[in-house]
Amino acid sequence: SARRALEVMREQEFDLLLTDLMMPEMDGIQLLAAARETAPDLVGIMMTGHATIDTAVKAMQAGALDYIVKPFKLNMMLPVLNRALAVRRLRLENARLARDVAERSRQLEFANRQLESANKELEAFSYSVSHDLRAPLRAVQGFCQIYLDDFKATIPDEGLPLLEHVLQGSRRMGQLIEDLLEFSRLGRQPILREIVHLDRMVARLIDDNRNKEPDRKVHVEVSALGDCEGDSSLIEQVLVNLISNAFKFTRKRSDAGIA
Repeated sequence: SARRALEVMREQEFDLLLTDLMMPEMDGIQLLAAARETAPDLVGIMMTGHATIDTAVKAMQAGALDYIVKPFKLNMMLPVLNRALAVRRLRLENARLARDVAERSRQLEFANRQLESANKELEAFSYSVSHDLRAPLRAVQGFCQIYLDDFKATIPDEGLPLLEHVLQGSRRMGQLIEDLLEFSRLGRQPILREIVHLDRMVARLIDDNRNKEPDRKVHVEVSALGDCEGDSSLIEQVLVNLISNAFKFTRKRSDAGIA
């Protein structure tokens, strides 16, 4: 009974519908079309004793995967059923992958919105820090330097290092502010992909740091880095931080080594 088959298919899930073409309540094409409204991933096989092009086309249009001509033998029918079940598995797997991709896309969109919001907050915070801290910091640096320039001869020997520490700390604070602003600006830059020659870039940055302190003896050992694809300005910013930190934190060593 075609109607009974539809009732059962609404109650539970089936993988394959094997139906005759000619039936009393409705024909196999109508049954398959109605069944696929309930279960779109269902695969259908049509059995017919009238193998004509017209019935084959109608069966395929209704969603049939294949048809079997009566009379048939079981060994001829099993390969058709196996192929139909394999197609069913592929449909289910494709549907699962599509759901996973959609869910992953939603997660990425949510993460991107969070990142964009965080970048805006960081940018606002960075400019606030810049505005609020730079003015008093410049005052500290300026008055300390004026005091050193005008009254250095009258400052006790034990007082000079203290003032130098104040100046060094203020310079360090100024650099931190600049780094924070630079970091906030990086988040707004578009990514420009190009071939980056890392060996040349690293050599140039090392020379820049050597020129800042020509009297220092620093042995730098760099392995071959080759080329890569990326945004040269962003990669350079990373390398600038690494190399400048290496020079800075080995400053107290008379013969420093950096690898």
